Amino acid sequence: MRIALVTSSFFPLRGGLEQHVGNLARELRAHGDEVCVLTRTPGPALWHDIPVERLSSPLGLPFALRRFAPEVVHAHGARRPFAAWSLLAARQLGVPSVFTAHCYYPAHSWSSALKKGVFDSTLGWLSL
Repeated sequence: MRIALVTSSFFPLRGGLEQHVGNLARELRAHGDEVCVLTRTPGPALWHDIPVERLSSPLGLPFALRRFAPEVVHAHGARRPFAAWSLLAARQLGVPSVFTAHCYYPAHSWSSALKKGVFDSTLGWLSL
C-alpha cells in the first residue's frame, strides 16, 4: 500500500510526534508498504531510506500528494493547519484519510481558547 504520512514537523527536529511518525514510517515499510513523509521541516530528502518531501507551504500539499499518488493519507498533529490542509487535499483528490491527533491539550488562557475555538470551528471542522 502507498501511504503518505503528513506532519508539520519531522526529523531533524526531535520530539514525541517526530519519533512517532518516524517509527510508524519504518514499521510500515518493514511490512512492505511504500511510505513517503510530507513535512514542513527542512532537511534531507531521505530519512532511513524513506523519502521525505519537505514543503515550504501547505499550498504544495495537493501537488505533492498527486505526485506520490498515495492510497491513503495519514495526517498527524492536533490543531495544525498543515495536517488540516492535507486532509482537505486528500478529500479533493478522492484519497481515503486517517487523522491522529497528537498533544490535544486544552486551552489554559483566554487567548489560546480563542485561537483553538477559531481553528476548531473553521479549518479543523472542515478537514474532519
